[in-house]
Amino acid sequence: MKKTNVAIIGTGKIGCDLLVKVMASPYLDCKWFIGRNSESSGINFGKKLGINCADKGLTSLLENIDDYDVIFDATSASSHLENRKMLKKYNKKIINLTPEHSGIKCVPSVNLKSAHNEQVTDMITCGGQVSIPMICAVKSMVAKMEYIEVVTSISSKSAGLATRQNINEYLESTEAAITEFSGCKSRKVILNINPAEPSVNMQTTISMLINDYDTSEVLTSIQSMLRKVQEYVPHYNLVCDPIFSENKLIIIIRAKGNGDYLPSYAGNLDIITSASIKVALSCQYASSS
Repeated sequence: MKKTNVAIIGTGKIGCDLLVKVMASPYLDCKWFIGRNSESSGINFGKKLGINCADKGLTSLLENIDDYDVIFDATSASSHLENRKMLKKYNKKIINLTPEHSGIKCVPSVNLKSAHNEQVTDMITCGGQVSIPMICAVKSMVAKMEYIEVVTSISSKSAGLATRQNINEYLESTEAAITEFSGCKSRKVILNINPAEPSVNMQTTISMLINDYDTSEVLTSIQSMLRKVQEYVPHYNLVCDPIFSENKLIIIIRAKGNGDYLPSYAGNLDIITSASIKVALSCQYASSS
């Protein structure tokens, strides 16, 4: 299969982790790694890996528009708005890793094919990528979901500047996606950035109020979905068996990273960058078949 040429805009922690994963893929070729500061640690990281780097943000992206077919946007919510507006007239696939919810929302284990014919694919948030597979697994086996609460804890060392600046956007995007995938309008999302040493692994607790269900069927669906996510995020696991208490169900997920850019505690990077790579490869296969 011919390699797909890609550009990554955004050289923070997510962008750097994504770059390593793109370079490891035999089907993707990173032509440009684009930021806004020639002296940033991200740009220096890209240069050390021998990647073409540019430091004029969207301007650099447009100046080299013929060099790539897929754009990974790992900037910020506000920057993505500008990027999407300027890129709309170009026939380029945009995979949005920011919490600015635009385009078709995609969780690969749930609706991967939906991204094939859309110019912009919204990867939601790391919390959305962790929780929505489990929510959908439960939804398929219950009569009704009355309430969903998602509490995610990540290491402070894995939270970059854009993540910290976009907390509100993170919460809004994750809640909107949960409602879209589950149909449940009563939901709450919480993000904790934990400064503990040693650094904590990404962990997400999903609490649901559900009705009319068979416990064994729900557990079977959860295990099936777990395996689907592990196809692209190998260290996505249950912390303990799901907890049932009358109409309440609690699922606790721990997502560890591969250690591609940051150590394994940075599962919040891996969950969204790995999902994004899955989308890029799927769209490539769809266009070639």
